[in-house]
Amino acid sequence: MYRYEAAKMRPPLSSRDLYGILGAREQDGAWVTTAVIAPFSDDREAAARLAQQGTALQLCPGQLMGMVSDFLSQSAADAPR
Repeated sequence: MYRYEAAKMRPPLSSRDLYGILGAREQDGAWVTTAVIAPFSDDREAAARLAQQGTALQLCPGQLMGMVSDFLSQSAADAPR
C-alpha cells in the first residue's frame, strides 16, 4: 500500500516555499519513505490534490511521477503567453 502527501520544501537560495510530494509504502506494519518528488509547484492545494489522487489510485512512485509530469505540462499549456 502506498501513501502520498504534499510536502513544503524550500530549495537552496530560494526565498519562497514550493511543494513536492513525499511517498511512503507500508512494509511490515511500518511506513517507509519510498519516493520524494522535488518541489514542482507553489500551489499547495494542487500538490495536495495530486498526492491524494496518487494515494486513492495506489500509484507506484514511477506512475506518480508521470502524473506530476502531466500536471506540469498542463500548467505550462494553460499559462498566459
